[in-house]
Amino acid sequence: NEVTIHHLIKRNKLMITDYSSVSFDFNYLSKPVVFYHFDFNRFFKNGILRPVKETFIGEISTNERQLIHLIENYIKSDFRESRVFTNRKNMIFKKIDANNNERIYNEIIKMKQNKQV
Repeated sequence: NEVTIHHLIKRNKLMITDYSSVSFDFNYLSKPVVFYHFDFNRFFKNGILRPVKETFIGEISTNERQLIHLIENYIKSDFRESRVFTNRKNMIFKKIDANNNERIYNEIIKMKQNKQV
């Protein structure tokens, strides 16, 4: 509880996670994500809703050796997001900018005005 998730997201250059939805925050900021799915079959023993490549925007590792290799590659590339994942991200997020609050506010105002008409 000493540091907020928001602070960690801003401060760090690479996220290593299992299945966390916080990965989308990293994706949105064009920061690379490595998923460590050491227990994929057990975690999804009842199935997965969408194909893995559509669900996880980032490299996927299933063992420690592969994980270390991916981390080393991101260090060497100065933690640049791979073009493959940039393209996938752009298919999910319609807009990537600092105007989300304004768009949400404007939509609420439009909805409110439409109900008053």
